[in-house]
Amino acid sequence: MSHEKTPGNRRISNRFFKSLRPLLFGCWVPFWLVGPLSILAGGGPENVLLVVNAADPSSLMIANYYQSWRGIPGRNVVYLTDIPERQVTTLEIFRERILRPILSEIEQRQLAGQIDYIVYSAGFPTAVNIGEHVKLLEKQMEGQINPAGGPNRMYNPRASINALTYFAFAVMADNPSYLTLNANWYYRDLASTLLARPFLNETQKSYEQAVNSLQSQDYDAAIEELTALAEQHPQQVAVHYQLARAWAGKQDTIRCRDSLREAVRSGWCYRDFTLADEALTAEIRTEEIQALLPKIPDEPFEFMPTRGFQFRNFWAPNGSVNGNPQQGRQYFLSAVLAVTQNLGNSELEALEQLRRSVAADSTNPQGVFAFTLTNDVRTRARQSSFAAAIDRLKALGHEAEVVTNVLPNRGPLAGVSIGTANFNWPQARLELVPGAIAENFTSFGGVMERTGQTKLSEFIRLGAAGSSGTVIEPLAIPNKFPHPMIHVHYVRGCSLAEAFYQSVASPFQLLIVGDPLCRPWATLPTFEIVDWESDYPLSGNVEFNAKVKPNSAPIAGYEIYIDQRLITRQAELTKFAFDTRQFADGFHEMRIIAIANTHLRHTGQQILPFAVDNQSRAVKFVGAPTEPISIDTPVKIRVEATWGQKILIYHNLREIAQVDGQAGEVVIDPRVLGRGPVVLQAIAQAPQSPQESAQPEANIASPPLYLEIKGPIGKEIPLREPALLNPQPKK
Repeated sequence: MSHEKTPGNRRISNRFFKSLRPLLFGCWVPFWLVGPLSILAGGGPENVLLVVNAADPSSLMIANYYQSWRGIPGRNVVYLTDIPERQVTTLEIFRERILRPILSEIEQRQLAGQIDYIVYSAGFPTAVNIGEHVKLLEKQMEGQINPAGGPNRMYNPRASINALTYFAFAVMADNPSYLTLNANWYYRDLASTLLARPFLNETQKSYEQAVNSLQSQDYDAAIEELTALAEQHPQQVAVHYQLARAWAGKQDTIRCRDSLREAVRSGWCYRDFTLADEALTAEIRTEEIQALLPKIPDEPFEFMPTRGFQFRNFWAPNGSVNGNPQQGRQYFLSAVLAVTQNLGNSELEALEQLRRSVAADSTNPQGVFAFTLTNDVRTRARQSSFAAAIDRLKALGHEAEVVTNVLPNRGPLAGVSIGTANFNWPQARLELVPGAIAENFTSFGGVMERTGQTKLSEFIRLGAAGSSGTVIEPLAIPNKFPHPMIHVHYVRGCSLAEAFYQSVASPFQLLIVGDPLCRPWATLPTFEIVDWESDYPLSGNVEFNAKVKPNSAPIAGYEIYIDQRLITRQAELTKFAFDTRQFADGFHEMRIIAIANTHLRHTGQQILPFAVDNQSRAVKFVGAPTEPISIDTPVKIRVEATWGQKILIYHNLREIAQVDGQAGEVVIDPRVLGRGPVVLQAIAQAPQSPQESAQPEANIASPPLYLEIKGPIGKEIPLREPALLNPQPKK
């Protein structure tokens, strides 16, 4: 295994991974608890780690385009080598050549706490054999999962690459509990779960004792225990709601209101349930509680509330958030941008799908959400959940219906959930709106290496922003497939990845392919920067303002990154000032992120490139190509600097060339960079004194060099179109 050379690259220590060992069964311990934490919900390019197979041309090309379209910082792109070409790999290879290097790069690049998504470009195995973890689970459960003996197909020993990345901490710690049918605590389960099991072990016993005291009207004992829990876990919705009930028993209206308000802040959204709660009856009629009631969303008490994702959250057994690693599980959202091998998509199909999905953000597309119901067990397995999802979609202003055909019979379709072994969508002449999720409940939709059943790639081919399929026989177990509420989470403004993982209780076999950042129904914060001058090098102190645009989502605050590092958080940007002398001469990039004052914390951004000149130090590309470059033609590039002893040339954080001295010419093979839009940057360096070694001024960066590398884009499907290759259902 090897990965790209980066500045300051070092091997990850054994001590680093020892910290992954679980403190208790079912609780996965993170390997970082400190670092530059971002308050962004999932969805921003700064929160994405894009992983590329450096030896695969399709992987390079798709990553280049996706990085450009999504504005993913170069610091967030990781290149791996020695990736197996086969569609299915072993657990050892996955961990040692893929997952371990990824986690190491996050640590080394000081991105700990900032990365919410780990996204794979094309060119990676899609499935991993996990037989050793299945055996571990059987041993830990002492045969309970298979009392009759023999292999238990419920835990068929194969998992998807994105699911094992989602469960990264369990996988690295050899904790097989990620295989269980309720392994995903970010899943939005039944609402009744919220108040039943918010904690683990002794903390759960304390909670249950407090609830028992509350039920026996020993309010003082309940309040004492619940108050202690609230101090330790201030985001746990169950504790705040039970505290409100306890204070109501004491007839303390103010504290009852305050606790209920904290419950709402933590996601409590069930007004009718609250009004019907006998423990609150006396206080509900008070003026203070009456003033609070309109602020409680009026959701039916059926499912947990939709939640935005953040890596730093420890998701509790009840789907809420607990504040420490011993009382929750931590995940990475993960997806595969495209599969371009075997029964996947052509390069052109993959690019068209990603371009279409990126453009779909915040467009509020209109169409029908369809759920098919036939005599096939694949549709009937989810039948009981259709009505709730349809009711929620209609309440949100969308058309939604059950269709008693193999495929819907009208469109355009904003989302579709079907259940059939094979289908021929083109024959049905149906249209998917940009951004739509389309998915199929069937056994082999994600088995990309062999024929048999129509693959998820068919939906990608047809324009879906994302689809999914299991990588091995899953049995007709609804926990392993998206719940129909996936479309509700999506319409409420979640990203595609957030919608998927909130809707699958046991995703270990589910391959998710598409644009994980797509947010068609999100209302984003938008703003413009005024009084900013960057057409010339800056020096001394600089000041600018931000102005919120009309129709923007309300903005709670801003984060400012310079050179992809968080430097400040501010409630507003009125006359924001910074001293350019704190930064090296040369080129820099400022990213200003606005965070919406909404439950999902959507983000919007402005990117401000600028140059600094306080010490007359500079480096630049000279006579660089301005026309597209052929992938087969080596390109000569000259660099010159006014300072330093050598110049390094980087593609993202990959060092691809070096010049000794302050000027020189290098020859670069475009095949190393890949087809598509590419950004290079030159860094002038000099030996550092001990005082300079920790200062950024030791490196001088050039303005970026933007290249367009041209080459044929594959239009041929790797194998024949699955819908034509497989038998079609009888009419």
